[in-house]
Amino acid sequence: MLASVVLREPETVMGTAEGGGGVAIGYYRNFGVTAESEQSAHVLVEQSIPDGSIIWTESETTELSEARVRKLIGRKPPLDLAAFRGEMSGIWYKSGHIFYPEE
Repeated sequence: MLASVVLREPETVMGTAEGGGGVAIGYYRNFGVTAESEQSAHVLVEQSIPDGSIIWTESETTELSEARVRKLIGRKPPLDLAAFRGEMSGIWYKSGHIFYPEE
């Protein structure tokens, strides 16, 4: 699931080696979620966002192949092994933040 989050308060972000930096009003973040339904997955992700609100119309939910999951998490252990194995609902992966500025 790729979630687009609007921050409650704009945040100053540092630049990278490529430049940039400035004030961000939101970010994108990928989540690996096991849930009974898409609605249940949305609830789990919403509960894990303490700093803003998800814009569901700018977010996407897709089922991932096993190969894509392996590529996504690499060698990092899953956050919730039981959810990763499909034994229970939960978030088993969170990417870093990709901040975006006000347009």
